[in-house]
Amino acid sequence: MRSRLSRIGSAGFGLATALALSISAHALPPPAVQEHLDKAKELAGSDLELKNSIGLMCTQIASNGPDLATARSQSLPIPPPTKAFDNLYYVGIGSVGAWALTTNQGIILFDTLDNSQEAETYIVGGLKKIGLNPSDIKYIIITHGHGDHYGGALYMQDHYPQAHLLMSDVDYALAEKSASSPPRNGRPQAPAPRRDMVITSGQKLTLGDTTLTLYVYPGHTPGAISTIIPVKDHGKSHLLSFWGGTTPPRDREMQQKYVQSFADFTQKVKASGAEGLISNHPVWDGTIDKLAMIRDNPNGRNPYLIGKKRMDQYTAIQNECVAAALAQ
Repeated sequence: MRSRLSRIGSAGFGLATALALSISAHALPPPAVQEHLDKAKELAGSDLELKNSIGLMCTQIASNGPDLATARSQSLPIPPPTKAFDNLYYVGIGSVGAWALTTNQGIILFDTLDNSQEAETYIVGGLKKIGLNPSDIKYIIITHGHGDHYGGALYMQDHYPQAHLLMSDVDYALAEKSASSPPRNGRPQAPAPRRDMVITSGQKLTLGDTTLTLYVYPGHTPGAISTIIPVKDHGKSHLLSFWGGTTPPRDREMQQKYVQSFADFTQKVKASGAEGLISNHPVWDGTIDKLAMIRDNPNGRNPYLIGKKRMDQYTAIQNECVAAALAQ
């Protein structure tokens, strides 16, 4: 087999190149922005996977153009439900993710996709396909109050009442406001979930042998939830960073909060010794390619585990991208 890393590496390089070319149609970014973009490129060096993160976030900021990452994510294929780690499964689609973390006393589900049909088909159906019982879901964490993450929550609450739903108070409110808004593009807004558990920053959630510390950060939304997830790969323990709201918003005040939030979380990630990361949008962590690698070679090196050094590089690059957004 060709190098397993070549698949994601070449995909990342192609994406970064395509997005870089899109800048040519726009004026060069201001010097204050360019300074951060140059630092990000320097940090990435020749690492194609790290270059991909620049291609997605930094290049988009520099072009000041359309949401290129969203356009890219909508073209990604829907993967089959896949076991990414001994205790972590992907049951999302190509544009937005859903993760199931298994414990010895049940399942913690992260996000519920865009609507009830997706929740039924890909989350419930996906869990069943990989031999997990949806009735074992004990907690559902909604990472933030955008419809593509909470859209299937009410369906899950109606059909699996044993599962407690968790959101921050401000993002419950955001979901409720969005649900009452007029239809977009002729489609009604996703119904808001019923209020259940309200998360405050630093709160711990324990289910069986697994404990998560949940952090509430303003930025992408007023109260996105991030955490560091304990996983096992062939029996060996690791930690994964899970940032709950990837991109900085366009509102300057919220951008400033995002900068502070991301800096705080990256310090926690670095102190934890996390060796990899996952996202709630596959476009940001290369999940579609990484899951395919795992299916192709389930006994090989796990592509999500990029190592502590590369994690430090990745977070430093993202900090430069966020600083570029603020400067823009």
